Amino acid sequence: MELSRQNLALIGVGAATVVLGFGIVLANAKIAKDVDAELAKRRDVSRTLQGLDSPVRMPGRPPLRINAEIVRQEQHRVDSVRADRDKVVAECTRWNRRNFKMLSAVVQGEVMEAFPVDRQAFEEYGITLPYNLTQAYINEINSLLKEPREYKPGDPLEKELRTPLLPAVEVPGEQIEAETLLLADKLRASPDFADVSVEEINDIAEQRVRDSLIARSIQGRLIYAGPEVLDRRFQAPMPQAGIEDIWYAQVGLWAMQDIIEAIRLTNARAVQGLAAPSVVDSAVKRLIRIQVYGYGADASSLTGRTCCEDYDVLRYRFIVVLPPRQIPALARELMSLNCHTIVNVSTKASYIPPDGNFEYGPDPVVTATFDGELLLLTAWERGTWDGDGNPPGWSEDLPPLIPEEVLKRLAGLREEDRKRLAEFK
Repeated sequence: MELSRQNLALIGVGAATVVLGFGIVLANAKIAKDVDAELAKRRDVSRTLQGLDSPVRMPGRPPLRINAEIVRQEQHRVDSVRADRDKVVAECTRWNRRNFKMLSAVVQGEVMEAFPVDRQAFEEYGITLPYNLTQAYINEINSLLKEPREYKPGDPLEKELRTPLLPAVEVPGEQIEAETLLLADKLRASPDFADVSVEEINDIAEQRVRDSLIARSIQGRLIYAGPEVLDRRFQAPMPQAGIEDIWYAQVGLWAMQDIIEAIRLTNARAVQGLAAPSVVDSAVKRLIRIQVYGYGADASSLTGRTCCEDYDVLRYRFIVVLPPRQIPALARELMSLNCHTIVNVSTKASYIPPDGNFEYGPDPVVTATFDGELLLLTAWERGTWDGDGNPPGWSEDLPPLIPEEVLKRLAGLREEDRKRLAEFK
């Protein structure tokens, strides 16, 4: 014990030395591990860098090296894609300029277009200009179901497809009743019906009259549609109509024009070559309703699209009766006309009661509701700024059509749009 007490200090120093040495060993082991990990990372980076200059093998292509030439080729590909996009935008812009006509009216012998807005003219002519423009709108609405769109020479549409929509109307019940009474009297006087009861004769007469009148009403007519199916902003000329209301009437007219044109083309292709086509032969049997909701202010639709710097989104819905197999054909015709997207199609069975005053033919049909979006390119609708002009200003070919009253409510404003609104009083 005495010896232990005398050498206690030496024992403590020895123990401390052992602990310190063990700690140093552990630290060196950890440092070595970290160093090895870093060296492994560096080796991976080195191999990656070396691989960038090694041959790249792609299916169906010879080995390539990623070098300045490949970068140049990729840049060329990107530029080509952008150029193609610009061509599509330019073609759509030309199409809209050619086919989407502005409302115009004659005031004191002068033809005046509604847009771009001539505010001085609106002030000078007072209620006369809005009255005449809304009357022109009503005339255009009424002509949608009667006249086909005018096509310029060279348009890729067959000549025989440029035919009117030719709408039929439901046979009035009063006409059926009146002619049923006359036919029933003739049948009762016929010896062939001497043993037939009065009730049976009346039923036979009514069915014969109904079939005859319906057959005559659809002869040469391809669809049931009436003026009431259209979404009218104005029911009568309005001398107090504002510029904003006239613009919404204008864009609604454009959307309905495309929808009806797509229906017309679908039917024209379905009856092409038939001598005497009717609703029985057509693809779209009935147009029930068109509704144009206006600009998309939120991302609530399936596409998630809203108005932005490249385009404004106009949302709509239309309801038709047609065989289910014709739904893709109608959607294809509409989307090929312009920048349309069919967002959703819902269907339900369409039933004609025995006493119905119309006829769809032998094919089973459904009532289909189409929800869609029309993209109006801002380069055309909001105008194109010509920064290279002398002085810089709005393009003469693509001036701003949309009035400031509507523009300020839209999202995705461009720099030139904000400048225009800042100058608007």
